Amino acid sequence: MNELKKFFVVAMGLSMTMALTACDVEEECDEAGVCTTPDGGAGGEGGSAGEGGGAGEGGAGGGGLTFTNVLIIDDSTEENMNGTPGADICGVSSSCGNAIAAVLNPGDGELCDSVREGCSANRADASAAQDDGSSCEADSDPSDYVSLGMGGTLSVQFSADQSGCTIDVVELVGNQDEGYEIYVCAGLDASSDCLNNGAAVGGAANGGSVSVQVP
Repeated sequence: MNELKKFFVVAMGLSMTMALTACDVEEECDEAGVCTTPDGGAGGEGGSAGEGGGAGEGGAGGGGLTFTNVLIIDDSTEENMNGTPGADICGVSSSCGNAIAAVLNPGDGELCDSVREGCSANRADASAAQDDGSSCEADSDPSDYVSLGMGGTLSVQFSADQSGCTIDVVELVGNQDEGYEIYVCAGLDASSDCLNNGAAVGGAANGGSVSVQVP
C-alpha cells in the first residue's frame, strides 16, 4: 500500500471514530455517522398557549333608576262642594324636560269623567295637566284642568330625570280647601323608589299653586 492510500485509510478511520464518539451511548449510528435513539427521541415542548383577555368590568351604576315621574297626590281634608272633588290641577311643568305622558288614578267623589248633565267637559282627562297651566278656566271645554278626586293621584312623566330641578304646579283658582302633596319617583306611584327618602318634596296644604326645588 502506497503512502497516499495509507493517508485515506487513516483519515476515514479518524472520521468514523469522531462520529461514533459524538453520539450518545444509547444512540445507534450508521456508517455515515448519523445517530438516532432506538425510540426516536422526544420532540421539543411546544410554547405555552397565550392567555385570553380578561372580561371587561361593568360600569358602576346606581341601579339604573331615573326619577322622571312627578306625582300629585290629593290630600284634601274635606270635599269642596262648589266644584269637582279633590285638587284641580291645571298644569305641571319643570325646568328639566317636557311632560310626555300623564296618568290619573282617581280618588273618591263624583268626578266629571264624561260630558253629561252637570258636567260640561271631561274633568278626569290627565293630559289636561301636561302643560304650564297658563290657560285654566273653570268652564273650559275641553277641560284646562284635571280633577283628582279625594285621595287621587296624578302622575306626570317627563323626558328627563327631575333630580335637582324646579317643578311648578298650577291649581285652579278658587279651590282653596283642596290640598295636595308632590313626590318625584321612578314609577307611577309613591310605592316605587322616590327622591327625598320617599317623602314629599313639597305641596300645598290649603291648595293653590306652588313651585318646589327637587333635592
